[in-house]
Amino acid sequence: LLCEKCNVPSLYEPQSRHSFDLVQNKDLFLRITTGHGKTLILMSPLIAAQARFEEGIGIMTAPTKALCDQEAACGTKYGLKSWAISQDTLDAARLQEPPIRLFDDVMQAKGIRLVVMSPQMLNSEGFRKYEKMPKFRKSIRW
Repeated sequence: LLCEKCNVPSLYEPQSRHSFDLVQNKDLFLRITTGHGKTLILMSPLIAAQARFEEGIGIMTAPTKALCDQEAACGTKYGLKSWAISQDTLDAARLQEPPIRLFDDVMQAKGIRLVVMSPQMLNSEGFRKYEKMPKFRKSIRW
């Protein structure tokens, strides 16, 4: 499933060993070098849920805006509806005509959704407002 959905010929050994640990709700501590598949492992529960036509939101944190953009692009490449949300993307979306509210877009989208943001954005008043909404909170699965 992962090879097909992620368009890769084969998985790295840690990916094949640990991807479905997360699908089975097991905790993981991974020590994997750069470029050896941590992102695919982290996204595997979302990819599996999407294959089962489930609903839900996954929240991923990354330390920089550039890494948030990169992880969201990976999610999109893997077929997930993905958003990189930062103060910059929120401001840019609000300036569009008509204004776009990114967290509303996430909440209204169907299927499996991935939101990638910094720890600061995760702790922001804007995110906390949505987190308090029962429908949004209930949708967060990962």
